[in-house]
Amino acid sequence: MRCWVVCATFNGSRYLRELLRSLERQRLPVERVYFRDDGSNDGTPEIISDWARRTTIEVQIIEDNDHLGPAASFGRLLEQAYQDSRGYDDIAFFPCDQDDVWHHDKTARIMGVALARAAKGKPLLVHSDLVVTDSKLQKISGSLWSYQGIDPTRNRLSHLLLQNTVTGCACMMNRSLLKEMLPVPREAIMHDWWAALTASALGTIEVVRDPLVYYRQHGANDTGARRYNLWYALRRGVSLCSRSEFQKKLDIHISQAGAFMERFGLRLQEKDRRLLYTFVHLREMSWLARRKELVVNGILMKGFLRNGLLLACV
Repeated sequence: MRCWVVCATFNGSRYLRELLRSLERQRLPVERVYFRDDGSNDGTPEIISDWARRTTIEVQIIEDNDHLGPAASFGRLLEQAYQDSRGYDDIAFFPCDQDDVWHHDKTARIMGVALARAAKGKPLLVHSDLVVTDSKLQKISGSLWSYQGIDPTRNRLSHLLLQNTVTGCACMMNRSLLKEMLPVPREAIMHDWWAALTASALGTIEVVRDPLVYYRQHGANDTGARRYNLWYALRRGVSLCSRSEFQKKLDIHISQAGAFMERFGLRLQEKDRRLLYTFVHLREMSWLARRKELVVNGILMKGFLRNGLLLACV
């Protein structure tokens, strides 16, 4: 299979060169990289252009004047890469963040799992753990999953409605998955979350337990990693409940689920259709019914503290 990378950038000049070097050092080579810059003013486009002239990797640069934000920018990149892959079924698409560094075995390890697990014509997503680092790549935690209290095997549709377990920069999507998930709708919280929902409902999600990305934390990350512990949960709980932020966040999750149901509802198994319908109409139910339906349908997150907050505020 061929490895194609898509990288959305925005003011990433400080760390971008380290990422590019790590792409060149992959044991299983990267064949092509797609870039789309979202309006940087720090020299990021110039770094990309200079690298494109020097590297042996094929580089495609999408140039437009739209400011889209990360989810839509990655969506546009994936659409272009998908269009260019017509006639090929052996393309593996790797989203890539501008400030991370890839382990030299990343593409090889993920592709090994993909080749072993892929079913012809079925959507497939493979993702790995990540090393959490500071801005200088000094290790904070050897496992993002442990650091954030994530169980990557919780990848059923019921689990993913409220909690994403897939980090985009650590995943691979096959062409069949892109065919189903594109275009990424505006209701999608992030492109990787939308991909995880699609793969869970229509295909397969596979896990590589080892960390294959150095996930740099520098204070300006679009998403970033937060250590999950009692103190974090309590602070988060007070914040969400006291300012009604929980209801706003729940509406965002419901909106994403509604878009998913609208696109795929008729193709889902009956139990998944009922699950989505229940979640999308959650706010219309009584106080007791909301909590009952979440528990009965397994629409829960990992951990007692998270679920306690959910059931207290919903």
